[in-house]
Amino acid sequence: MTTPAALEPQNPTPADLADAITPTAQQENEIEREDPADLAHVRKLRSENKNLRERAKTAEDQLGTLNAQVESFRRSEIERIAATVLADPKDLWLGEVTPNDFLDDNGTLDAERVSAHVNDIAQQRPHWALGNQQAAAPPSNRPVETLRPGATPTNYPREAPPTWSSVLNAGKIHSKDIQDR
Repeated sequence: MTTPAALEPQNPTPADLADAITPTAQQENEIEREDPADLAHVRKLRSENKNLRERAKTAEDQLGTLNAQVESFRRSEIERIAATVLADPKDLWLGEVTPNDFLDDNGTLDAERVSAHVNDIAQQRPHWALGNQQAAAPPSNRPVETLRPGATPTNYPREAPPTWSSVLNAGKIHSKDIQDR
């Protein structure tokens, strides 16, 4: 009787197929007892099998790298389209959206699907839309225009600038200061 798992179609990788045809230890012992000419042939087949497994592993690694690059290119293109409507196109990814949601039947990026989704987001969250950002208030309640260089406001009471005599006399001890001591 077959199990439900046996009825499901499986997609084995090339490495899985190569492992499935690799002989077990018992099969190796049986082969070694046979003719030495067959043994050389079996060794050659094993070597070829090993090379094919290595090539399959390399191909799988390259496929993974290329899929990641395609995903990155698709995200960039989708964000470029979203930037025409949203202030920050990365906001598009905050929902449960993936680049595969915007592909047509041929696997090509559908710009109309992207635009429709971006417009829906802009309607649902108008504060995310481009051009709806408000200017920030100034950091203080004093207007910046009244400041002079040195960051002193014009209506600030000013002291007289120091003179040379005031600077030199500041360090002198006066005779009446001596008498008070």
